[in-house]
Amino acid sequence: MSKNNSITIGVKVIAPPTIIAHSDDHARNMWEMRAERERKSGNATDYFAVRFNGSACPLLITNRCGIKTGDVVELTGEICSRSILNRKEIFEHIYADSIKAMKTTEKNTVRLCGNISSSINIFQNPRTKRKHASFKLSVKSRGCRHYIRVTASGELADDIKEIGTGGLVELEGRLQYREYTKEV
Repeated sequence: MSKNNSITIGVKVIAPPTIIAHSDDHARNMWEMRAERERKSGNATDYFAVRFNGSACPLLITNRCGIKTGDVVELTGEICSRSILNRKEIFEHIYADSIKAMKTTEKNTVRLCGNISSSINIFQNPRTKRKHASFKLSVKSRGCRHYIRVTASGELADDIKEIGTGGLVELEGRLQYREYTKEV
């Protein structure tokens, strides 16, 4: 099996990087920026908080930060399942190991390896008639356990059901974010 949790994704910067934790070694400063990505369907936008240390983007270390609002960058790193509430929007965290400029946000690849940690909900999309399996995947990353919601489609939905809760799986797909308001 490969690395437990990896992502390569193109995003548009909506808030430039700022230092959120200082260190004597500038390469170890913790930075955060906000990013967005429009879905291929064009009818929704996903929002992310991106955290990284100075070694992920050497330009930041020299205080010649070339990353500004509106730039398109490619992030390579890991997904964190914890979310934060910011101005009524929930952002998924991405811990970036590297950041580089790119021209489009086309790239969106996620690789996860972990155990199915919830019951598996099988359902059919009424419009497309395609079968889906929805479940949580438990992955260990950066010393923490993260629970990531996953939806598998088509034949993969049947495979997931057959593997069952607790089974070890390695998946490759794309990151998509949805927001909802829970009525209390």
